[in-house]
Amino acid sequence: MTIRHLYPAVEPSLNLDFANSKKLDSRITFTRGSTATYTDESGIIRTAAANEARFDHDTDGNSLGLLIEESRTNLFTHSQDFSTWIMNNQSVTANATTAPDSTITAYKLVESNASEFHRISISINPTGSHTMTVFAKAAERDILTLIPASTAGGAQPVYFDLTNGTISASLGSATSASIQALPNGWYRCSVTDSMSGFGFPFLGVAQTSGTQSYQGDGTSGIYIWGAQLEAGSFPTSYIPTSGSTVTRSADVASITGTNFSSWYNTAQSTWYAEVDQLYINSSGNQEGVSSIFADRYSNTGPQRWREYSWRGTQGSTTIIPAFNTPVTPEGSTAKVALAIDGVNAKMCVHGVLSSTGALGAYPGTAELRIGISPRLLDNWVGHISRLTYYPVRLPDATLQALTL
Repeated sequence: MTIRHLYPAVEPSLNLDFANSKKLDSRITFTRGSTATYTDESGIIRTAAANEARFDHDTDGNSLGLLIEESRTNLFTHSQDFSTWIMNNQSVTANATTAPDSTITAYKLVESNASEFHRISISINPTGSHTMTVFAKAAERDILTLIPASTAGGAQPVYFDLTNGTISASLGSATSASIQALPNGWYRCSVTDSMSGFGFPFLGVAQTSGTQSYQGDGTSGIYIWGAQLEAGSFPTSYIPTSGSTVTRSADVASITGTNFSSWYNTAQSTWYAEVDQLYINSSGNQEGVSSIFADRYSNTGPQRWREYSWRGTQGSTTIIPAFNTPVTPEGSTAKVALAIDGVNAKMCVHGVLSSTGALGAYPGTAELRIGISPRLLDNWVGHISRLTYYPVRLPDATLQALTL
């Protein structure tokens, strides 16, 4: 199906190649009311200023495109100063090695010589689904333990192998866990669980996976940096704190006014996007957080939006077209095309066409939002590497050729 003669003969009127350009088109308005972190091409954690777009990279240095995230708060008030945490047969040494942000600020978590649990904790009392993350690196020990929601009744940890980059088969009391490799032997380890309003999240050292209590030697340990606890069922980019909680604002990108009307055809359109969605939102909503983009009806009257998604089942109101598209695993790249002829729309994901969906009345468009659901106030959580617009309705065969 990927035959050259099936590719579009018409030139796109908008071509946003975020992964290769690593910059925003001048027509895009971008806002974020706070600083935020991302990973550069060398795998180093960097900080972007408020209202500065983030162009993220994977562990091999490949450009992933524009990073879009919802707002989150790090509830740990000391994300890097572990001397403020509660010690349990454990001590910490500051500035022990180079951290993932290239500064010498990582701590070493050192076990005591007791035959006991070896861990540190912090008292915090939120309720609902929360995700705890920390960057960790092997030293004399290579097993990290995490418990995000330890209670008076006890909770079992998740064990992370910092040599092999693996997670124990048992998740303990947690609902999910993940481990992400970074350069120089670092991993970002994550655990999600439901908190009940009373808890002491733990992170600690173990000698072997599956066994919390062991005879320590008083000198061995692991390196740690950048702890985070956030409400939600998945981790987002690191939010540093130093004495109080910190909120990272949502990323908002839009094209409005003549910057939009100069290239948009209200009669017919075709969109093409290359994206990866890192996570489903905590409610499992398949509409809002999965919207690659949304367009608004008119400059006057109520703001009514149409949202377009490649994942899950889209809403079926008269405003939003109904698509039942193939589900692509979280974290993988999807190629998606969407064709609109004024009254109907059809989506294609990896060469698979959806059924036609009715659009309903459409008096005109005044704005484009990239990676957001204005109707549900949810952000896309992931990367958009390319977003291309053709001012015509391309044939189905061309949609398939583009997305294979």
